[in-house]
Amino acid sequence: MDSDFNRQMHLIDERYHMENALLDAIAAGDYKRATQTLLHYSSLMDSPLQEYRPSSDDMLREFKNSTHVMNTLFRKTIEASHVHPIYIHEYSTRFDRRIEAAQTPEEISSLIREMLRRYCYLARNYSLATYSKTIREAILYIELNLYGPLSTGEIAKALNITPNYLSNQFRKETGSTISDYIRRRRIDAALRLLNTTDLSIQEIGEHIGIGDSSYFSHQFKSIVGMSPMEYRKMVHGHVNDKP
Repeated sequence: MDSDFNRQMHLIDERYHMENALLDAIAAGDYKRATQTLLHYSSLMDSPLQEYRPSSDDMLREFKNSTHVMNTLFRKTIEASHVHPIYIHEYSTRFDRRIEAAQTPEEISSLIREMLRRYCYLARNYSLATYSKTIREAILYIELNLYGPLSTGEIAKALNITPNYLSNQFRKETGSTISDYIRRRRIDAALRLLNTTDLSIQEIGEHIGIGDSSYFSHQFKSIVGMSPMEYRKMVHGHVNDKP
């Protein structure tokens, strides 16, 4: 009896330890470590990552419920790492919908791995944990107004600080000027649209706040190393763009 109790206590303790290790890896944006930890974690308990025999509806429902919990834990973990909800919300709600739409445990298994990859990406690229409150607010203002006219003066006014102070502090903390940061974030948005939509190059430029298609192509090439059309051809294997 005592040995059974001790084994159960040890298993519970190890599960909690591995869960915390998994969340730590996600917070650090370390996808490789997160994947390895999840595999170990899943070996300790019933999980969609294990090998399955045909399952009942009740079992599939249980897997969906546990994956919803994972989605919430992952979301709250990167939020605690100062990834703003404006970045998190789209992924989180999309994953919730896809979890419910899953028809098999294998689909859920694949989805969990995608959740890990996406949340690690957000933690790696969108965490503001190392920045001061002023620069976090400046970055969030930029993100919320990315597709409209933006200037250092406008941002400084919104934050009630001087443009000179904002420029100096922004460069000191991020290693980038405000204008370069805005340009890179707009091109990041363009890359997402090129990867996920059939919008024309002109439409994508307008969507990200650069209405002049020639200027957009120039800015895109200066950062990516190829034109938007070349990038789309590389990604999709052909050119199917509207003028």
